[in-house]
Formats: sequence, C-alpha cells, structure tokens
Amino acid sequence: MNRGRAQEYTAVTRLITVLAILALIVSACGGTTTEASGDGTTTTEVAGDPVRLVYASFAVEDSPHSQAFAWMADEMNKRTNGRVTIEPFYAGALCAFADIFDCIKDGRADFGLFLPVQQPSFFPYSSVGSVLFVSRDTQAHSEAFSEMAKTNDQFKAEWAAQGMAPLWFASIGPAILGANEPVENIDWLKNKSIRA
Repeated sequence: MNRGRAQEYTAVTRLITVLAILALIVSACGGTTTEASGDGTTTTEVAGDPVRLVYASFAVEDSPHSQAFAWMADEMNKRTNGRVTIEPFYAGALCAFADIFDCIKDGRADFGLFLPVQQPSFFPYSSVGSVLFVSRDTQAHSEAFSEMAKTNDQFKAEWAAQGMAPLWFASIGPAILGANEPVENIDWLKNKSIRA
C-alpha cells in the first residue's frame, strides 16, 4: 500500500472509530448538540453529567494500537468539550490478557482490546481472523471484518449474544519465531521454552 493510501485509511479508520464510540456514549447520556467548525471537524455537546469510561488493553502503551487509541480518546474529550473522558489501562494493568473479555462482560471495563480467538465458542466467525495464512494483507483483514460486522447476520449475532458490539478490528501481521542462536533444523525446538 502506498503511503498516501495508508494515511487516508488511518484517518478514515480513526474517524469511524470516534463516531462509533460517540454514538454509544450519546445513547447512554441523552441528547446532544453538534456544531461544525470551519476545519471540517465537529464538536458534540453531550447533555447530562460527565462520562468516564474505562478501557482495558493487553497492548503496551507505546504500541501502535495504544497510540491510535490515545488519539481517539483525546479526540473524544475534545469533541465533547471535556464531558467524556476515557481512562486507559495498558499492558494488562486492569485485567490480565486472558481476562479482558470477562472484564468487559462484568463491567470493570467499558470496552477493551481483546482477541476473539480466546473465546472461540462465543466468537466462531470472528476467530477465523486468527488464521494467518488466509491473507498477509492486514488492511484487507480489518476491512473484511468491519464489513462482516455490518452485513453478516451470523457475525453480528455472535457479538449481540454477548451483549457486545465490535468497534474496530485490528489485524496482525505474519507471526515470526526468533531465536538467540542459529537454527539448523526443526529438532532445535525440542525441549525449548517459547514465549509468544
């Protein structure tokens, strides 16, 4: 993908994310007043009390996922004139990696970054994204899943059954296994400890 297309995709993805989360917040808070500015952005005044949301993530704070999220949280705060704040918990600080799904379900977090493949019985359609050989094009992965979340009844139903709605899909690239010494053959893996 060329650089211009990548930047355009990132900007569109961010805007869609902000609008999706804003819609959820607005529905929880009551009425709104939206004001357009000359630079093409909008500010939404959320009626009612200030809203504080909690975000749980397994990703470290300086990861690309976390940086995109920090941008979105800052935009949300600006566009609601400070009424909506999002408190992020990175690197499993609120909920361990394996517990983020439960953390969202039980209300410790309002939303979070988790892998549907950790709950394949709940997310059979969403879990297919963990099959890396389907495509090495992470943008195509994300776009396909976003489209399925809007148009595929089975896909939508598995999220609805959990009382959740996907806000965006972040695909991963090809997995790489690294070693601290030369690897000559598959036998090298015998009795080795692997962190993933």
